[in-house]
Amino acid sequence: MKFSTIISRTVFAVSLACASAFVAVAPAQAAAPMQHKEVAGVANPPGTAWMQIVMKKGTSDFAKSFTPDATLQASALSKAVVGPTLIGAFFAATSKMYEHFVFTAETIDGAKTYLEWEGIHGGKPVAGATIITRNESGLINNIKLFQSPFPVVREFSSGLKERLEGTLSQDFFN
Repeated sequence: MKFSTIISRTVFAVSLACASAFVAVAPAQAAAPMQHKEVAGVANPPGTAWMQIVMKKGTSDFAKSFTPDATLQASALSKAVVGPTLIGAFFAATSKMYEHFVFTAETIDGAKTYLEWEGIHGGKPVAGATIITRNESGLINNIKLFQSPFPVVREFSSGLKERLEGTLSQDFFN
């Protein structure tokens, strides 16, 4: 096993072990800022690099982080979103849909970054994992975003459909 893999897995394990002791809670609001759990001994909180990209959604700097044909697969969608413009629109909409959101763990293994997160949507707890894959040039070419529990995912999808009307067609929500 590569040294970087061992370190990544160790950081992940330490993150999970310490996560319950470090909770950042945001007050309920219409568009909660993304937050991070503090993890002892880790320079940047989980999700920091990813959030620096997402905060640029809708800009040319955001698009520069992706391949032109990058895809986003999500539990809340019935098919993949393709291209930085639509991926940016997805994150512009979803970033306003949580009363609380925090990354709890991050592991990097080669071209993949694994992020765990938890949040509150519609007053209900939701948790998920985001997997970001980069190509050999370091550009993002795939994002997989999984959420649970299913009843909250259905509500989330319905709200997302309303927010993205005119941007994503009906077939993304069948």
